[in-house]
Amino acid sequence: MAQPENSSVAQSALVVQGLKTENGINPLGIGALHPRFRWLLKSNERAQGQRAYQVLVAGSLETLQANVGDKWDSGKVISDNSVEIPYNGGPLASGEKCYWKVRVWARRCPLPSCPST
Repeated sequence: MAQPENSSVAQSALVVQGLKTENGINPLGIGALHPRFRWLLKSNERAQGQRAYQVLVAGSLETLQANVGDKWDSGKVISDNSVEIPYNGGPLASGEKCYWKVRVWARRCPLPSCPST
C-alpha cells in the first residue's frame, strides 16, 4: 500500500514519518489479508508522544487527500501504539492499489487551541 508524502498530524508538536506497510515502504504484492501498518513519531518537545491515532485507507490518492477512507477508517483509537496496526477493512482484491495515511493526536498539547477530540 502506498502512502502520500505527508500524513496528518492533529498538532504540530508531533511529526509522523517512516510510514510502512508490512515493514516495507510502498510495497507491491502484499500477501497478507490484513496488512499491518507502522509509523514513527518525531518531536522537539520533551516527553511528547501519541495518545491517539486514526488510519485511513483509500482506493485512490484523491479520495485519501479528501480525508476519506473508502477502504477503511479506523476512527479515532485511543492508543500510543504505532506498530503492527492491522488493516480491519473489507477484502482487498489481488493487484489492487491502495493508499493510506495516519492522523495522530499528541499526548501533551502545548497550545490552548489544540483539539481535544
